[in-house]
Amino acid sequence: MRSARLQPVPQPDVMDLLAVRVSGQDFCIEVRFVREVRAWTHVTRLPGSRPYVRGVLNMRGAVLPVIDLSARLGLPDVDLNAKPAIVIVRVEGRLVGLLVEGVSDLIQVPQSELKTTPETGCGFMTDLVPRIVTYSGMVAGVVAIERLMLCPDDFT
Repeated sequence: MRSARLQPVPQPDVMDLLAVRVSGQDFCIEVRFVREVRAWTHVTRLPGSRPYVRGVLNMRGAVLPVIDLSARLGLPDVDLNAKPAIVIVRVEGRLVGLLVEGVSDLIQVPQSELKTTPETGCGFMTDLVPRIVTYSGMVAGVVAIERLMLCPDDFT
């Protein structure tokens, strides 16, 4: 897989989303956070990291953390033998890699089609996936990229 840059055409009242697979489930990432998508490559583990941090990656001279999005969402880790991808996102001014099983689609969704994630008794999950979208007969959680680097203790 080659590295690809995403450049959506902004439209009012429409959200551009990148659909990804995580532990066999569909999730979406707002395209405004995405810088590029690249094939999985080896990362260097760091001692004392959170369990969902796979390690760090050198990307054209910039060292950035790589988060296993499955593990971060409390799901089983991504299978590295399945040719996963790394979605590079910009979070609060810094680059972060998100390890996903694959990237499936780039979709445009009217803001009116976004629904609030139903309360499941775990505020942690609704903080990380605050919205749900339906498209092509599937239901996908919209990941709150800006909250991924927070520790679970930071959620209120």
